[in-house]
Amino acid sequence: MNSQLCFATLAFSKPYRDMARLLASDLATVAPDHSLVIATDAVEEFKDFPNVFAYYQRRTGFFRCINDKRFAVLFALEHHAQEVVFIDADTRINRNLPAQVNSEAKIVTVLTPLLAEQANQWLPDNAVRAVISAARSFGIDPSSTKFVMDHIFAVKRDNGREKIFVQVWDLVTRLFDFEGVSISDGYCMSIAAAVAGWTPSDTGLEGFAEAISHDGISQHEKRENLPARIIQRGIQYSKLMLYRAQVIRSIKIPASL
Repeated sequence: MNSQLCFATLAFSKPYRDMARLLASDLATVAPDHSLVIATDAVEEFKDFPNVFAYYQRRTGFFRCINDKRFAVLFALEHHAQEVVFIDADTRINRNLPAQVNSEAKIVTVLTPLLAEQANQWLPDNAVRAVISAARSFGIDPSSTKFVMDHIFAVKRDNGREKIFVQVWDLVTRLFDFEGVSISDGYCMSIAAAVAGWTPSDTGLEGFAEAISHDGISQHEKRENLPARIIQRGIQYSKLMLYRAQVIRSIKIPASL
């Protein structure tokens, strides 16, 4: 398999695992020399795909698992290739892919509006405040920091800075979880990239973006499984309360204060 470039995706729950198998089949046809790393809760379902390296990953996000992409990205960079192209599992590929990402940038996506503008346009007020506050707490100006579109993006190894990127992504995700706001990965990646010293590029993935169709299984899942999602949200809220209590108990206040 190609050690310069691989692909990665996240596949939790049956609908996403089903779509990930279709994605794996597509990649076996259009990019047979490239491996697909899949972070999943059911590794055995991918044993018949020679182009797939599936590894077990536990879902960690309270509200949505979308920020768990960070684990797949880091795993792929540490074990498989110099650069990883992350593609959402609910994606099909309908034509040949380029041999490489045509950019020297360490993180590449297809759209990079400013973080503050993206948040104000798409997030509710409480989430906007959380994003702006998180960015500023890391010394990042949200009005000049680029947002990372998240359904397809590429990350390169950068002498260990890729680990900083994922670590900050992890911290921001946990911060939002603690605050009880559901914020998607593009906002977290934007802050993390800025802390790592990266400027996201919106050129270099055009050939990849033109070859894919993002089918949007997320919306289908919401319509078909609404009762289950309501129950799951209640479970997540209970876990959130427990998580908050654990974090608060872990804080050690010096006796001199």
